Amino acid sequence: MRLLTSRFANTLVLCASMLAAAILLPNGCSAGLLDNLSGSLPSIGDFTKEKPTITTSLKDALTEVTFLDDFNPTDFAPMTRLPRGPSNGFILDRPGLFELDAQSYCLHAGAYAPGKGEGYVYAPISGPRADVIRRIAQQSVVHPEIDQHDVQTLIWAILARTKISDMSGDMRNVASTLLTEKDITDLNGGALGKIPDELMDKLMGKVSDAMRPIFEAESNIRNMLTSTTSSFEEVEKVAVLIGDPEPGEGSREIPEGRWSYSPDGYFVRYSPSGYSRTLIQLYVPEAFAIERDSQNRITAISDARGNRIETEYDDQIAPVTVSGDPGVKAYAFRSIRFVNVRYIGPEFMKRSEAKWEGAGWTLVGMPSGKGTVQSPPDRFSDLAKRYADMNKLNDQVVDLGKRVDKLTGHKGDRPKNANVIDLGSYVVALTSALSGKMEGQGDWAPNHAYMAQKAWQAELCRLLGGNALQSALGGVNVASTNLMGLLAFGSDDDPCAGSPRPGKGKEFDPSGHTAMPGNTDRQRLLQSAADSNAGGPNPDCKAVSDRLNELQTIYNAFKNNLPKQGEDGDQYYKRILTILGYDESKGGVAPMGTDSGSCTIIVNESLYVNEPPISRAADCVHEKSHQARCRWARDHATGGYPSWMNDANNYRKDEMDAYQAGMNAMKAWQAENGCQ
Repeated sequence: MRLLTSRFANTLVLCASMLAAAILLPNGCSAGLLDNLSGSLPSIGDFTKEKPTITTSLKDALTEVTFLDDFNPTDFAPMTRLPRGPSNGFILDRPGLFELDAQSYCLHAGAYAPGKGEGYVYAPISGPRADVIRRIAQQSVVHPEIDQHDVQTLIWAILARTKISDMSGDMRNVASTLLTEKDITDLNGGALGKIPDELMDKLMGKVSDAMRPIFEAESNIRNMLTSTTSSFEEVEKVAVLIGDPEPGEGSREIPEGRWSYSPDGYFVRYSPSGYSRTLIQLYVPEAFAIERDSQNRITAISDARGNRIETEYDDQIAPVTVSGDPGVKAYAFRSIRFVNVRYIGPEFMKRSEAKWEGAGWTLVGMPSGKGTVQSPPDRFSDLAKRYADMNKLNDQVVDLGKRVDKLTGHKGDRPKNANVIDLGSYVVALTSALSGKMEGQGDWAPNHAYMAQKAWQAELCRLLGGNALQSALGGVNVASTNLMGLLAFGSDDDPCAGSPRPGKGKEFDPSGHTAMPGNTDRQRLLQSAADSNAGGPNPDCKAVSDRLNELQTIYNAFKNNLPKQGEDGDQYYKRILTILGYDESKGGVAPMGTDSGSCTIIVNESLYVNEPPISRAADCVHEKSHQARCRWARDHATGGYPSWMNDANNYRKDEMDAYQAGMNAMKAWQAENGCQ
């Protein structure tokens, strides 16, 4: 409560707004007082200077990344694989692609529901009640017994400045569970009751057309939430409008699926399904090695698992220099080669390759923006556009850096962005050269092509001040460091004991941000870290089923192929590899193994980073079977385990027993996790 000054110095009112102001005269105000106001009713601004409950707007969405509009990988892991943090979010303790079908909430009463085909971008949540509303979302994660409708109702109550004490007993219980006593006291102290109809009519005449629906919606919501007869569906109809509104004031076009950069060092995008569910997708950049030749041309990009994109340049074709910008040259590709590596179980690696000849070209160098292109050779026919796009990307990266600095308060110069621009040109070159040419290469090829864009994102993170993973790795530069072996955790005596992850890293708390639509008349959305699919089958069910089928194929290869006469264990193993289509000569590091001399299990943790946890656990069961046989042979077989395994029949039995044990562990997991 506060006293109005000037013309109404002795009139006591309660003031509030959501994106507009509302006024409540105290009980007992007479119609005569309202009549006295009729000739001199002030503007809405005269009633209050208070901010809306939530102030986040499209102007706060500063970090969208247009260059990633065609970054659409499909190999996302469930975010629920990540450990929970102190705010009930997720600890980003590993790199990779993650997604969560999150419970989300309306934060813009009186606005329209999300529309199909429209994009949403990242904006930090702000406003006088941001902390309270964020706390509701955080606590809802650990209180799944509270229905999502009740959580949304409580949020609407706060947006409309409804007294918690005036709500139903059930809703008061919800508030006491999700909020602190201080929160509730503060909310009751700044809340409103019903605005007299006569005053509402006069105030509505002072509200702009754009603000009127919100002003009226909040008043109606406040009235409905203090009523014992209003249902959730009735409140929802007032709070969330249905339809396709024209773009509101300050709108801008944002395509569906647009990525934003978080100052915490990851990339995020939002895909709402209505307002109550939002698919959140993250990319936490991983480590990439970038190889260049003597002319600073990118020749290879590789990751810690052995995946590679390689390019050879055709030096029989003269490079083209951009007139007026001699630091930028166009070089023709001779070939592009993909090398894809998949690990199946603890011991097998499958390598796939694809190669394209005589396709494409790329720009190399840092543009000044002062060059011109006239009549380029046929091989470089779109050079003018590529050069213009290169300069545009440079401008966007510089601008993004300034926007991130505004959010973080960073001061000082950023490092040069030459690598970001160079990698960006390389991404464009690969996309252009391989357009329509990856069919018939298997499902792996399209996702493999995104390696270049991932490397670009890793370099952009470095440029903008860090990566979410660095806090887990003690500041390691993930843009250039090979992580093979770096992520090895656990006991030296038994690496399968305990958790394989350190649980360190920045926490991704979805409630700290809003998903902001390009159309300002659409709902802005608050996400929680609560999984909309909680209680259903584990999201890893399909991945585990696929892996189990592959392990069964390996088991069957041993089961259905007896050793040949005179064949030793090593020869038998190589024959099984051939039957399965694996080529050991191409190299690779097995995810897990048992040292035949010491009987010690060895784990390469980096190869389990983006696998379902049960995959590692089942492989540990597999290797413990080998370990037990190794220890037995050490004490009972002449020459120990290596000699015993030299017998092909023993080799076959040992592998079959180990694979069966691992598969049994996975089948037990399926049964426990509701997998069909």
